Amino acid sequence: MGKLKSGGKLYLKKLSESLDITPRRLLTVYSYILFLTPLAYWAFIEFQSVYAKVTPLAIIKQNPTITLALIVSIVDFVLGYYLLLHKEDFLDRDSFKLLMVTQFIAQAMLVNIICALIAVVGLLNMGSLEYTDDRAVLQRNKFTIFSSLAGLAFSFVLLVIIKLR
Repeated sequence: MGKLKSGGKLYLKKLSESLDITPRRLLTVYSYILFLTPLAYWAFIEFQSVYAKVTPLAIIKQNPTITLALIVSIVDFVLGYYLLLHKEDFLDRDSFKLLMVTQFIAQAMLVNIICALIAVVGLLNMGSLEYTDDRAVLQRNKFTIFSSLAGLAFSFVLLVIIKLR
């Protein structure tokens, strides 16, 4: 088992070196994936509603799985947009590590394999980032996590209110 883990880590490390993946490029790709995937999911819901000749809201109310996936995609969209705007804030070692670890845990729990693998590759390639001991970075990270959780809670409450109508 240990040999398999180190082999997988070695493979991802070699792959990222051959593709010349830097933390900046990885964060750019990751933010675009988080930003564009929810738009594709909404397009899928729209396509499904046109095909079924019902409103998108009817499809969302009809299937709780779609409702939960929509909540997750809203949070991913907001996070992707935030990362696109504030990418430079996450290019120090502590912020990048916090982002990648939390995203790996969250995306692995949601079975979003692509984003979880990107987070693992990011953790393997963060060696070029510098350490910072700035307290403002810690406060910014706390604010980011709090605002993400608040956005998730708001989206959930909004969809529950829509569901109850």
